[in-house]
Amino acid sequence: MRWALAALVLGALGGVAWKLLARPGIVTVTAQGAVTTEAETLHQFGNVMVYLGIGAIICVVWAGALAVTGAHRGWRLVPFVAVMSVAAALVARTVGLALSPDKVMVPKAARAGDTIPGILTMDAWSAVVAWAVFGVAGLLLVTSLLAPPHVDEQVAEPH
Repeated sequence: MRWALAALVLGALGGVAWKLLARPGIVTVTAQGAVTTEAETLHQFGNVMVYLGIGAIICVVWAGALAVTGAHRGWRLVPFVAVMSVAAALVARTVGLALSPDKVMVPKAARAGDTIPGILTMDAWSAVVAWAVFGVAGLLLVTSLLAPPHVDEQVAEPH
């Protein structure tokens, strides 16, 4: 239970970190309203990469610590790590987006051609699922490093 809670708390901290590290791009004001430019799209992709980087750090470290403790040995640890990593990702996404405005705020005095700050978005659900991959990879990596060396001994046959 404490490992599940730790994953969720780390996810919340990851959401705060994501909000602080992500840099929403610039939106251009047109006669029809605010328009996302190609540069804004690149910023959105960069923000997804920041989210993935945070997820990689959180999930690898969390799952590695779980493997080191040895508290939960066995195959059931793999789905537990995958599910809790996705849960942490969802918490991070929710917290990061909750700390951001819901929509682009266009000032009343804005004119066509003006640029204004964009908002933090996350439409890439594959990035959420990637956290599970990071968690399982961290678990497998640390487990393999902790595993006793396998010695191939040939059994001598009696003569």
